[in-house]
Amino acid sequence: MRSQLCIPFVLLNIIFQATVACTQQTPIDKVNTDLTTNKSQPTIKSDPLPVQTPDKQISLKASIYNVGSRYITIANQGSRTCYQGESAPSGRYAVAVGETTGSLYTEKDYFVANGWKKYGRTITLRQNGENLLIAIDGNSPDEYNYLQKDNREQYSESLMKCLNSTDDFFETAPGYKISVSTESQTLQVTGNLLSPEQRAKFLQLPIPVVAPTFLPTGFRLVQAKGEANKYVNGDDDSSYSIDYEGANNTCISIRSSSSGSRGLQKANQAETEFGLVEVYTDNARDNSIKSIASFLKLKGNPMLISGGSIADSSADGGFKKCNSVDIGVYMQVLKSLTLVK
Repeated sequence: MRSQLCIPFVLLNIIFQATVACTQQTPIDKVNTDLTTNKSQPTIKSDPLPVQTPDKQISLKASIYNVGSRYITIANQGSRTCYQGESAPSGRYAVAVGETTGSLYTEKDYFVANGWKKYGRTITLRQNGENLLIAIDGNSPDEYNYLQKDNREQYSESLMKCLNSTDDFFETAPGYKISVSTESQTLQVTGNLLSPEQRAKFLQLPIPVVAPTFLPTGFRLVQAKGEANKYVNGDDDSSYSIDYEGANNTCISIRSSSSGSRGLQKANQAETEFGLVEVYTDNARDNSIKSIASFLKLKGNPMLISGGSIADSSADGGFKKCNSVDIGVYMQVLKSLTLVK
């Protein structure tokens, strides 16, 4: 009787011990991990695939812009961009805003006018907020102010031809001749055209004398003179003037002056040998430019001026009226100014 009761108890005890032993075993996956590294392996993360971003697209706003009496219309049609320039009076300006219409193409972060390349000029256009920047041959750009939104219904036949064409397009208005204007305003190295004798006299003045080293082709020296004077109180009153004349009765002068920028309109600025110089224009009632001027911060207050008047011994009072060069050409002459040595 007692032996019969012990058998189940022994079996139950064996089953209990086996169960405890099983619950104390290390999991198989944990054992495998410990055997290989003795540490838990971190989760391997793969790098995300690079995100493809589209190239930055540049554009010009279809609008009409102006600075003074110069206007330019920008027109878009799909991926095609064209411009049309006008000026008042007609035919006054040779570059960019002359009476021309042409296609534009993108290069880096700006647009380039196709047609001007054959004339040896590089015209670039870039949006600047609401306004338009136009640069000539890599010089400081002119800023054309937003005037009004363009009206496609008022596009000229020439502008529509440009938009509908798929080839390089460039066309001048009837009677507008680029060759004459461009040739007369191509810069040349001149050495300021002063003779050794004239240089020697300028070097005797107690004030620095400045002259351009670049001038438009065809310009000639018409006067170079200087005077050493003093006021009654002993202050220096020395002065000089150097006058050049070109085709189409254009003129450029560098002269000491007592005047300033009062009454003139700020048009641009340029970095020169003498620092940053502001450029001003004197505009007529129709906004055409009568003259362009800038002032150097040197003793004698030298002024570079184009337009207004120029020395002429045959004219009443010894001066005659003359026209300014294109402002782009003026800027290049301004940058070429250096001391006469």
